[in-house]
Formats: sequence, C-alpha cells, structure tokens
Amino acid sequence: MRFLKSLSVIVLLSSAAHAAEGVGDWQFHAASKPQGFSLDSHQRPADLLLQLDPAGAFVMTVLVKDPRVTVADLRFGSYALHLFNIQSLPQGTLFSAEISNKDLRAFVHGLTSAQEGTLTTDGGAEAQISLAGTSSAVDALNAYAANNDLALPPPFTPNHPAKDELAADMQALTFMKSAHPAAVDEIASCARTSTAHLPRPISPDDMKQAFLACSEPREAFRMLCAEDKPNSACLGAASAVFLGVAAG
Repeated sequence: MRFLKSLSVIVLLSSAAHAAEGVGDWQFHAASKPQGFSLDSHQRPADLLLQLDPAGAFVMTVLVKDPRVTVADLRFGSYALHLFNIQSLPQGTLFSAEISNKDLRAFVHGLTSAQEGTLTTDGGAEAQISLAGTSSAVDALNAYAANNDLALPPPFTPNHPAKDELAADMQALTFMKSAHPAAVDEIASCARTSTAHLPRPISPDDMKQAFLACSEPREAFRMLCAEDKPNSACLGAASAVFLGVAAG
C-alpha cells in the first residue's frame, strides 16, 4: 500500500498540532499544483489531512496527539478506515491509510453525512471527531477540480458523474420504486418535513442537517435495497430521493 511519508506531511501536521486549539471545521486548501490540494481539520484528539498521493490515490493522514498510541481506526457513519502506524513523533503518533477508488464514494458519503466520526485507539478508547465543514470542503474541492480540469474518481466532480455510477444508482432507484415504494415515500416525506422551514436557496450546512435528520429512513431504504443491489448504488439512490425533493 502506498503512503504519503514525505517530510512535508509530517511538518504540516506537527505544526498544526501546536497552532490549533479546540475543534476546527474541515477546510479545503488549493495548491500551486492542482494535484497538491488538501482537506484538513485540526482538533483536540488529532489533526487530519486528506490529499492525493503521487500515484493519484486519496490518502488520509492522521496525527493522534498522544505518542503512547500505537493503533488507530476511524469511523465516519457506516464507513470504517483502518489506519497504519507510520511514525512516532514528540507531538503524537502519525498514522496513514490509502482509500481505494472503489471505497471512495462510501468514504465521502460517511464523511459528509454525519455530524461526528469516531477515532478508536489502543484498548478501545474512543474520541469524537467533528465533521463540521466537510460538506463545504467537498463542494470546494468539486469546484476546484472543475476549474482546473482535474480528473478525480467518483463521487467527486458530481456535475459530471461517471455514467456507470449514475446508471447503477438509477437502477437501484427503479428497483426500490417497484419493490419497496413505501421506503421511497418515507425518504421523500422526511425530506419535505426537514426542509420546509429552511430559507431558499438552502445552504450546504442546512442541507446537511436536513440530510442527517432523515438518516433513519435512508438507512431503512439502504438495507432493503442492498438485498438486491450494490450498497454504493443504494446509497446513491437514497440520496437521489432526498435531494430530488429537498432541492426541488
């Protein structure tokens, strides 16, 4: 597995550990080279950095601010990411993990659809990771990729989704409308209720809160759908139902 082991990553996270206090929203950062962008957040338990490695794969690098920690895992919603111990530093322990293209959609969905993630370390100790600002950061990355003609794997650059991904979502939605119409109606009803009071156009943060409010019907939809269709397509279909009503 490929990792970002460069000194620049270690310096970035180490300096952030000194500078940041409390919980910081996730931020998108452009770079002089289009592929050098990053998304990061500096929080009390850890500093987190998401960027591309030289081979074009997304890598999550995490500085856990306790040098005694030797193992770590992250969970965002239903997505779990096992982190590999890279280096022990005075400021803490540096971990990293590559996110495969086939898992990227589920990773981004988990990152942007929950309010908090969980960092689990030695002995099952847990710390909460704020996901505030993730939707705005991903939106900024999508705009940056479009403006710089930067080709990224789905689900990025959603204005030009891969045809096979979109087709799979639509097949899952068609299946659910036929086999489980009540599950589709539950998401649609929740979308109407959770967005009825929101000012238009709905801001990304308000949309995220409304999306979270409909987690239960979306999960019920996904479980029924996944009995026949790929899980990633079911997630996409559930989101399509919600957004079709909420943004309408």
